[in-house]
Amino acid sequence: MLTEIPATAQQYDFIFNLTNVLDPTAEKYIIEKTNVKIFHEPFFPQNSYWGVEKNDIPARLTFRFPLERKMLSGRINAGLAGANFANSQQLGSGKGSISLWCSKNGTDWILLKDFPPPANLAFDGLTYSNHLPKELAGTTSIWLQVRMEATGMRKTTYSVAQFCRDNRGDPHGTTFDIRVKYMNPVPDFVSK
Repeated sequence: MLTEIPATAQQYDFIFNLTNVLDPTAEKYIIEKTNVKIFHEPFFPQNSYWGVEKNDIPARLTFRFPLERKMLSGRINAGLAGANFANSQQLGSGKGSISLWCSKNGTDWILLKDFPPPANLAFDGLTYSNHLPKELAGTTSIWLQVRMEATGMRKTTYSVAQFCRDNRGDPHGTTFDIRVKYMNPVPDFVSK
């Protein structure tokens, strides 16, 4: 479910909240998808997410959030996951990495989180939860970019680099959330 509401009770003016990439409005703010597709795993627990479609080709998923006023501050929560299966018969094949970036103009990017493949044979995920960088203050447009890479995947039913993997055990859990507080508007009057 997508939520985009003024949130005075939470002290934020703009909220974008995504619990599942299969939501019909999940791609509302996506402006670029390169080598990225939605996966819905056919095996238990049937998770869904954006992932790398083809091996050895850089993948990018870019969002642009236009704001009604200049940003004072903001927070982001984003689910990232990667795998290093090393051709395991039981787990699968391939390894993947993912990183999260932000920008105020779509040109100059700031790294928020780099998540390389797990060092050992594993699948690992995390929720990046932090304030947006102070360099974004004053912007009226927030750009977020997810960069992923995958090598050695032999199946097309899953990806080893994943963004916004839903938690099927918690259907109300959030996989992606951005919250922004606006700067106070400038008064219309001019003092003499």
